[in-house]
Amino acid sequence: MTRLLGAALVAAALAAVGGAQAKAPPGGIDLCGASGCSHIAGLEAEKLVTGWSASSAHPAAPAPFFVLHVPATATGGEIVFWVPAAKLVRRGGGFAAWSHPAAEAEAVLEQAAAGLEPLRLELTRVTVGGRPVRAPATYVRLFRRGRWMPGSSATHWLRVRLESAVPSPWTDDVAEYLLSRRGRDLVVDVDVLRIPAAVAQRARLGLPLP
Repeated sequence: MTRLLGAALVAAALAAVGGAQAKAPPGGIDLCGASGCSHIAGLEAEKLVTGWSASSAHPAAPAPFFVLHVPATATGGEIVFWVPAAKLVRRGGGFAAWSHPAAEAEAVLEQAAAGLEPLRLELTRVTVGGRPVRAPATYVRLFRRGRWMPGSSATHWLRVRLESAVPSPWTDDVAEYLLSRRGRDLVVDVDVLRIPAAVAQRARLGLPLP
């Protein structure tokens, strides 16, 4: 199975969406974390909307994040996630699209988030191939120590589902994960991450990840 076509489609979609939605919503955008929200309006909101999808990127590993609430007047009530440590924005609209924001957009995000505590991912339930795993909180480690690959030769897969009490870019309705039944390939949205063999095997068995 190859993911090159999927990655190309996402890149094209990002370019199209960015051009079509270059106007900020009249009511502005709210950036929210664990400790509260900050409102982004006017020229700052314009910079954000025009620059938050500057270039496509591989998905970020789980890390503290913020949520951007975009009013329906702009994108149908879209929720956008920002992961500061990875310098990535994650949008959703039928599929997950990760991107690097432009410098101006990132500056707007950093200013809006100043003094706010970010949200943190806490996995409450994980299933692999439909079976619940032991110690689901340890499955944030599934994404670490991996290497991005241009595609995969695997043909049989186990669906991985992650759940959390608070919606996140790794657990919402458009996030998708597939673990190869053999080998060590993990599809994360439309990209292929090659993870350590021992981690892949423990995940297939539903064991805690070290």
